[in-house]
Amino acid sequence: MIHSDTFKDEIASAPLPSYKITKLLPHHQEQSQLQFAPRAIKLNSWSFALDTHEQKDVFVVGHMDGAFECFNYEDFANVEQISRVDRHDGNAIQDIHFLASNRGTVSSDSSGSILFYDLEKDKTRLKIKDAHDGNTSVHKVLELEEDHIFASGDENGIVKIWDTRLKGCIRTIDEHADEITGLMYNEDSGALYVSSADGSVSHVEIARRDTSVDKAKKLSKKKRKFAPPPQGPTSSQSHAADNASGKSKLYLSSEYRAKLYDISKPSMKKNYTSVVDMLQGSAIICGITSGYIDVYNYGMLYHSARGVRLEAEPIEHLLFLKENIFCAISAKGSLNAFTLTKDKQQFEVDLAQHIGEHEEGVTSCALDSEGKFVITVGNDQYVRFFDTRDVFGLSISHEEEDVADEEEKRDDEADRTGDAEELHPANNESSMVHHTNLATTETRSEFSTKSASSRKRANYLEPTVHKKKKKRK
Repeated sequence: MIHSDTFKDEIASAPLPSYKITKLLPHHQEQSQLQFAPRAIKLNSWSFALDTHEQKDVFVVGHMDGAFECFNYEDFANVEQISRVDRHDGNAIQDIHFLASNRGTVSSDSSGSILFYDLEKDKTRLKIKDAHDGNTSVHKVLELEEDHIFASGDENGIVKIWDTRLKGCIRTIDEHADEITGLMYNEDSGALYVSSADGSVSHVEIARRDTSVDKAKKLSKKKRKFAPPPQGPTSSQSHAADNASGKSKLYLSSEYRAKLYDISKPSMKKNYTSVVDMLQGSAIICGITSGYIDVYNYGMLYHSARGVRLEAEPIEHLLFLKENIFCAISAKGSLNAFTLTKDKQQFEVDLAQHIGEHEEGVTSCALDSEGKFVITVGNDQYVRFFDTRDVFGLSISHEEEDVADEEEKRDDEADRTGDAEELHPANNESSMVHHTNLATTETRSEFSTKSASSRKRANYLEPTVHKKKKKRK
């Protein structure tokens, strides 16, 4: 068990968690030995962005050449490409996500463009060019609310909130001094967490405006930060153009408001690479290039973080798996699952399981729609699938043990039946009936075993299934 503590020098001497590293199988052996996961996919281009569909066995990969591809992996033995879109004019895609409506994608590229694409109609829904001033590369983009409120972060530490119905920026946050490395949104609390390479993390509050008359009367003009542009010598068309590019300091009037709620102090000794929220939003975790993670209490970012050492290598990615389980991916492509627990103000981090290895490092990752696989894309131009059912307490090995136990029970029952026949011989007619019933019982038993196995694969996230499992001696 690793106990969290303040980020001090004595933590550096803390021993690393010990676990067994399994050797990655060669590509030609993966399909034969990993029968319950899709085979690795070789891509034709370098890829820096990946996301999974929320309802289907589909993932999308954004390439360095400006195109993105969608793949269907429902058939493990035959992962097929279902679409390819090239709308970024040859600029490298930095980030990509499926929309909540599941009909399209939002992606950003190195030229500063943000693309909203409708996959069903196969056409561009909206493209914002030069979204961040001066063709600045937009490294992160994320949908926030109702399919039209989005956030983007660039290489200079600028975060912008967009309303696509107004086709403009409704808020700009420039509190970070270096590249934006992570965006994480909690729909329940309306909290957007932003991590930066300057060693700071911020909390931006996203909420719907109160448009009631009584509320409007109480607000003074000074507090109306989202007032529409005032009438003046500049025409409304000029204001619309400025807001569409995000250059104007006067924000469009939107039904949503965004304000900076909290921000931690930057540190030259830290370089945050990613951010996730855990324990139903009560804890915020940031990965660091030193192999540590910083754990913050919700609403207390200004306090010193609790530094916990996880890896000897830099932590490149953090991925939320479950309420208290997250995956940390190191610079060399090692995937490990950890549990986070909280006792009053003290956090504890434990190694849950080693998940696997991705050769040459991981550039992007995502959890599939059912939580069965962590899907990664790496510097080796391969997309790989890592089974996470062991992490949730239901693994393939458990299912195989259940089948073996059922077979053992049937053998014991057959032995007892055979002993009974020797003691009490029956006539031919009754013997035929007995054997017929025995065959029917065996068939039903096999069917029940297969059904139970299928139910476990379908409901592997249900905690009750794991609790009902009896311990074996």
